[in-house]
Amino acid sequence: MDKLNKWLTLIANLGVLIGIVFVAIEIQQNTQVSRSIAIDSIQNASREQLMAMVLDESLLALEMKARHEEELSLQERARLSYYYEATLRHLENAFLQNEANLLTDDLLESHEVDVRGMTQNHGFAQRYWEGHKSMFSIEFREYVEGLLRSP
Repeated sequence: MDKLNKWLTLIANLGVLIGIVFVAIEIQQNTQVSRSIAIDSIQNASREQLMAMVLDESLLALEMKARHEEELSLQERARLSYYYEATLRHLENAFLQNEANLLTDDLLESHEVDVRGMTQNHGFAQRYWEGHKSMFSIEFREYVEGLLRSP
């Protein structure tokens, strides 16, 4: 009887060990799926932002007007501000996904060009960032400020 209990205990322990291995494999697969979904979401949002600029000639003209420091009407400033906020929210999302280890560093770095382009290339964007950066998470603000200080 004692021998039977030992064998049953051993079999039960092996069953638990096998269960733990399967749970670990499932967690790894779920992590990979989560990363894939995060990357897909970020890439789709990037594509949509770019397509907005390509397909909406007035938005492109407005961006060019701002880059050349031409006078913007109140409506134009509001429209461009909302576009910049949407772009920065997208970038903040990419940053936060990276912080959660769902987005790789190289994909986040690919968005740094967007951050620098928006906030360093012309006065309107610089003024927008300075006036609105408090709307974003502290971590993202520090990230952007670090980018702006670097060459």
